[in-house]
Amino acid sequence: MSGTENEAELDELTSAVVGTARHAASPDWGQPPRLYALTKKSRLSFLPREVLPPEVADVGPDSLIPIEQDALPEGDPAQVLTTIHWPPDVDGCVLVSELVIGPTDAQETAPREMEGRLTVGVLRGGQYACCLQLRGRNDLLIGDDLAPDVVAALLGTF
Repeated sequence: MSGTENEAELDELTSAVVGTARHAASPDWGQPPRLYALTKKSRLSFLPREVLPPEVADVGPDSLIPIEQDALPEGDPAQVLTTIHWPPDVDGCVLVSELVIGPTDAQETAPREMEGRLTVGVLRGGQYACCLQLRGRNDLLIGDDLAPDVVAALLGTF
């Protein structure tokens, strides 16, 4: 995770990223990248409680809520992100994308590729969190150095 003086905000972001990763997880691989806006639940107060899904209705007002956006245009997600600019009431965003992880030079004896689903979330203030799920596994690897290029592309949308 990135360094920040507001630890509670970072915990909320990590929670939102993991929740989005689990929501986007599907037994079907080969899905296009998915983009979510992040906003605090308190910004959704105009919606009646019964309209909100149960998992959103029961969280605190400062919890970050992912809101799925329209499908991204075709092309390299990093390039597509350069065309997106969030309005001020969006606190952050999350990108879920699939990738193929190839062997590094140190792994030449096992040249096996793995498929993964990468979820990266950023906040307007620069905080970020990442997680990776490998195909065929249910656990998530959470770390801050998983995709610095994606983090930079997402931060560029603010």
